[in-house]
Amino acid sequence: MKVLRYISRGPRMMRLAALATCSLLLLATAGPALAADVQQGDTVIIGPGEVINDDVYAVGSNIQILGTVNGDVFAAGNSVTVGGTVTGSVFAAANTVSITGEVGHSIHAAGNAVAISGPVAQDATLASGNLNLSPGAHIGRDVLLATGTANLMAPIGRNVKAAVGDLTLSAPVGGDVQAQVTTLRLTDQARVDGSLTYTSSNDASLAPGASVGNGVQHLLPQASSQPSTAVPSAVAGVWDWLRGLVGFAVIGLLLTLVVPRFTAKTLAMARTAVWPSLGVGFALFIGVPIVALVLLVLGILVGGWMLAFAFLALYAMACAVGYTYAAMLTGNLLVQAVQQPQQHLVWNLLEGLAVLGLIGLIPIAGGLVQFVACLFGLGAFTLSIVQAYRTSQTQAEVTPFVAPVQPQLAAA
Repeated sequence: MKVLRYISRGPRMMRLAALATCSLLLLATAGPALAADVQQGDTVIIGPGEVINDDVYAVGSNIQILGTVNGDVFAAGNSVTVGGTVTGSVFAAANTVSITGEVGHSIHAAGNAVAISGPVAQDATLASGNLNLSPGAHIGRDVLLATGTANLMAPIGRNVKAAVGDLTLSAPVGGDVQAQVTTLRLTDQARVDGSLTYTSSNDASLAPGASVGNGVQHLLPQASSQPSTAVPSAVAGVWDWLRGLVGFAVIGLLLTLVVPRFTAKTLAMARTAVWPSLGVGFALFIGVPIVALVLLVLGILVGGWMLAFAFLALYAMACAVGYTYAAMLTGNLLVQAVQQPQQHLVWNLLEGLAVLGLIGLIPIAGGLVQFVACLFGLGAFTLSIVQAYRTSQTQAEVTPFVAPVQPQLAAA
């Protein structure tokens, strides 16, 4: 509940979390074409008359999906609005997320404020500071919530599972409601066909017109029976943090000593290609496990299944390297922000690791920021490898071939 109260009182942290989740999304907008275009910009708009027969990836400050998308929508920015028709699912992360159109499958959204007033055919997975399901909305199946404040005024076809600070239910629910809350209110319009089970220190407020088909169960939060373990637990947490810092510090030291020029180029890439780095990092995050699964299945059928685990091991190593590069860049930017003289990259690494480690202690938002840092660094690392390969190929092509000179025999 402390985390939920923190979310409800910390919109700035939720904005940070929303921006962090931008790594979930590549980006793009497209005109009326058979394939979606990957784009980035301050404003990305798919107009009311546009039809896209593929998935849409959009990243920008202001994103508006007002046309028809026959596929999924991935969107991240400061403001995301889906006012058209999406036949697939919607994945959105922003400061404010507004869904007023029709979604043919499911919606997965994170933001400081999330508002849904259109029909969603299947499930809704939502994380926000403030959530509103307006009466015009309709969730066809299940709803999974993690919010500070939630006002559910739209019919829900099946079950509701929620971890919410303040939850108000003002609509029918076709299945069960399971909630961990601080306060719970059921208005006269609330109707739960199944059971209502909630965990809270406070009694729920049920209006006279509210109905619950299979009864109400109130569970009290588990009290800590061993308060004296707080200090050892905190010490263990600090120890784990220090061990992680040492591990990444060793990786960073090897990178700066063994491949210093490549490290400098990777940091430059991270500075100049922010969105491409996030996009590539997310693509690898999604694609590598899928490829590994395919390798595992093929390996079981034809042999060589251990290649899948080797592939995942390389992926894990690349993620560690990516996080290390992100920490270097964080330390470097921090030094510049406080207008201090330029330092060696090792010092930047230690400072960046310390900052990211402290941010990681923030509930929910901290973990998301670290997740973004990992994917961002992984993307920059990958782009640097690709750039280095292309440079080597270009140099090989332009290097002229000089035929060996055959010595001429002197005339006898």
